[in-house]
Amino acid sequence: MALMTKPAPNPFEDEAGFLENSLTFAKRIAGTGYPFDEDAYRALIMEEVRRAYDPGSVGRQIAAIAVSGDSRPRLASINVPSLVIHGRTIPCSSLRAARTRHLPYRVLN
Repeated sequence: MALMTKPAPNPFEDEAGFLENSLTFAKRIAGTGYPFDEDAYRALIMEEVRRAYDPGSVGRQIAAIAVSGDSRPRLASINVPSLVIHGRTIPCSSLRAARTRHLPYRVLN
């Protein structure tokens, strides 16, 4: 959580610091099933900065997650077939969470 709430350096003032912060976060949430391509992530991060940098966007997303609360009770109201795709090596969400019984018509892949 500290990685998500710590403000990142401004990429236009401290590009190296911004990249380091962004890469640290990306590595933390990446699965281990495939090699982490640091060069590809670095290029993607800088392309995102050039295209649409918005320093407030992360804070808004964190706030939205915090205020949305527990979604499990709402899952029971979904009455259509649902496919849950979840990796076995994702560190920020357990496979047990993907196997939730709260989504009644699920298929786990």
